[in-house]
Parts: sequence; structure tokens; C-alpha cells
Amino acid sequence: MEDEPAVSKFNQEIHFFYLQGQKCNTANDYQKAQEYFVQALDKINSLSSVTNEMDLLKCEILNQIAEMNVIQKEWVKANEFAQRACNVAEKLSQLAMIAKCLDMRGGVKLLLGDANSALDDFKKKLPNYTKALEISFVQAKFKEALSMLKMKLQVQQRILEENDPAIAETYRSIGFIYKRQRKYDDALLMYTKSLKINIQRIGEEHLDVADTHYDMGEVYKKQNKLSEALSSYRKALTIYLTLLGDKHPKVGISYRNVAYVLDDQCKIDEALSMYEKSLAIQLTSVGEDHLDTALLYTNIGRIYGLQTKFDQGISSHQKSLNIKLKILGDSHLDIVDSYKGMRRLYINKRNFMQVLSLCKKSRTILIKVYGEYHNSVADCYVDTAVAYHGLGKYDSAISMYEKANRIFTHIHGENHPYLASTYTMMAISYENQHRYNDAASMQQKATSIRQTLQDGNANQLFANQGITCDVSNY
Repeated sequence: MEDEPAVSKFNQEIHFFYLQGQKCNTANDYQKAQEYFVQALDKINSLSSVTNEMDLLKCEILNQIAEMNVIQKEWVKANEFAQRACNVAEKLSQLAMIAKCLDMRGGVKLLLGDANSALDDFKKKLPNYTKALEISFVQAKFKEALSMLKMKLQVQQRILEENDPAIAETYRSIGFIYKRQRKYDDALLMYTKSLKINIQRIGEEHLDVADTHYDMGEVYKKQNKLSEALSSYRKALTIYLTLLGDKHPKVGISYRNVAYVLDDQCKIDEALSMYEKSLAIQLTSVGEDHLDTALLYTNIGRIYGLQTKFDQGISSHQKSLNIKLKILGDSHLDIVDSYKGMRRLYINKRNFMQVLSLCKKSRTILIKVYGEYHNSVADCYVDTAVAYHGLGKYDSAISMYEKANRIFTHIHGENHPYLASTYTMMAISYENQHRYNDAASMQQKATSIRQTLQDGNANQLFANQGITCDVSNY
């Protein structure tokens, strides 16, 4: 135990010399930097037992010394330090460091005119990057993966033709990382480079080309560039249909993605056609009891509702609900989405008893998951109020609106469009009871909120959030 402070102090000295070396290197004082780095190496070599952490630091220092010697055109010295770095790296299980050391050694050999040996190092390096990349992807370490992919690309550009399909695949992988990092313009640039190479080498009708069009469609959709997304998705779909036929799962996924974009563009008839084509393939490939199948039924049900085909919409939502209940049980939040879709259609059908039943089931799940004070719980109270209003039970409707308002006020404060909308609906319930003073009070509150917010579109905002219905129709 008495040795521990000394060991700790020793490690601090190593890191001190290393950091001083880095500072001098950054300041282009290479002679002083090398002196500090050599002192750090001497301290590491004098340790009674060298940890993996110290070996990694040793590799880093040796590589930096080699790089400084390259800058000073002292290539023989650079080769010596690069070789020493490789020797240390080979003892480690850090694949990225092995690849990095091989890259440095290969680069120095090129400068020495030993092209064949350099090529061997670069070729050895690629499998290490591939293995390290697989690990990083699995662990979602995208920053590490991006760094390795860029180094892999540098190696490929040295040893392969500029339009080699392997380089195209690396561009696509970099694009994937950028997409996950939400650097969408960078992702599109990489996908475009990948696409250009593949079209030149393998032509338009190839699965790799289709997959890249698909990737680009995903990025464009995230950027809300719907026309570009639709174009990319349709290009992918055309190739998939040609190469895979009209029953392949990839074709079904492409139909679904085209439908999503058309849906967002409010082209609901075209979207419905795509959803139905996707569903037909989905049922053939994975069957009825699958959550993706449930999602398709949900989207189809929603569009039927927009088309005022309420019975067909309810039927689709019921099919979605049956699948979810079977797979997820009766207490999952996804079940609430189906209840909500169905109750909105039942409101339009004026089947208010069904609305009350579905609202009660929804609230039970939502309160269990979120507690009382959540927008979705308030949403249920609003729909319950609409149902009571439709049944002529105005006191019950007003009571439900008040419960919703307490939640909205707790979450959003006194001045929010949600409250303006519910006050307006409460006013209608009061008017139906001939309680005109109370109705006027509610309208005044709604008007005051709208004036405060300077938002003449509060009702529209509320409707877009799915919080309200026009109770004046009931």
C-alpha cells in the first residue's frame, strides 16, 4: 500500500512529459517535443509492469515522433519509430491502434521508396479497421466509427482505383454515421459520392444503387424535403421491383416509405394505395401478428377517417388493436394510440358510448404510466367531454373540460392555446344549458388568451395537436 502514492506520482510525471511534448509539437518546436516524448518513453520503460493504458500511450508517442520526423524529412528515423510503434501495438487487442500504426509505417515506407512493403501494410490495416468498425457500430460509438471510416477511406484511396465499389461502400457507411449524428448535408454528400461511383461501375439497376437511393430518401425526409425524399424513395422502389419482384419485403418497405411522404404531402388517396400495397406484402412475408402490420393498419385506418369512411377506418384500427393486444398486452402505450384513433372516428359517427368506453381504457393506461398530469390524459378528458356533450350531459361535459384545464394549466401555465380551445368548447356546453353568462365568461377567457398570445390560429394549432373536436356539431 505504501508504494501506491509513488506509482501514482510516477504516472503523473509520464503524463506531464507527454502533455509538454504535445504542446511543443503543436507549436512546431519538434526538437523540444521529441525530448519530452523520449523522457515519457523512458519513464514508461522503467515501470516494473506496463498496463495496456501505458502501452497505448507508448504507441501514441512513438507515432507522434515518427510523424515529426516525417515533417522534418528524416525518414529513416521516422521508419524506426513507426516500426517500434507497430511492435507495441501488436501486443494489444486495440484494433484501431494497430491499424493506425500500420498506416504510419506504410506511409513512411512509401517515402523511403519501398512501395511493395507499404502496400502490404495498407492491406493489413483494412481488416483491423473492419473488425474495429463492427465493434463500434454494435456499441453505437459513432464518433469512433467515423474516425476509423475516414482512416479506412484514406487507405482505400491509396491502394484502390478512385471509383472502386469498396470506396463507394465506405462513403455510404460514412453517410450512415453522419445521418445518425443528424449531419444531414454531410450525409447526403457521402451518399452522392457513393451513388456516383456505383452507377459508373455497376450501373443503375443494382441493389447497392437502390439501397443508396433509399438512404438518401431517409435523409431528405428528416430534412422535410418531401419532394426530394419522394423522388429518392421511388427510384429505390423501381429498382427493387425490377430486381426482386413485387412480393419482396424490401419492396413492401419501399411502398410504406413512399406512403409516408405522400401522407405528409396530404396526398391521402395515393398514400392509401401505397399503404395497401405494403400491407399485402407484409401479410405474405411476416403474417398478421407483427407490429409492423399493426402500424400499417393504423395508418390505413387514419386515412379512411380523413376520407370520412369511418366504418372502414374503425375496422382497420380494430385489426391494429387486436395485433397489439396479442403481442404487447393490454397495458402498453401503443394500445392507447389505437384507442385514440378509434374514439375519434366514433365521435364522427356520434357513437358516444363507445367513445366513453375507449377514453376510460386509455386513461387507465396513461395515468398508470405518466400520472395524472400529462397532455395525453387531458386529451382523454377532452374527448370524454365531447362524448358527454353529444349525449346531452352538459354538466358532465363541463366537469371533464375542467379536469383537462387543470392539467393544461399545470403543464403550460394560464395562457396556452389548449386552454383557449377548451374554454371555447365549455362555452358551447353552457350555451346549450342556456347559461349565457357562464358561456360569455368562457368566451372571454378564450379571447383573452388568444390576444395575449397574439395568435389568431389557436384553434388550428389545437386541432393539429389532436386535442380538440368541434362540439358545436353535437
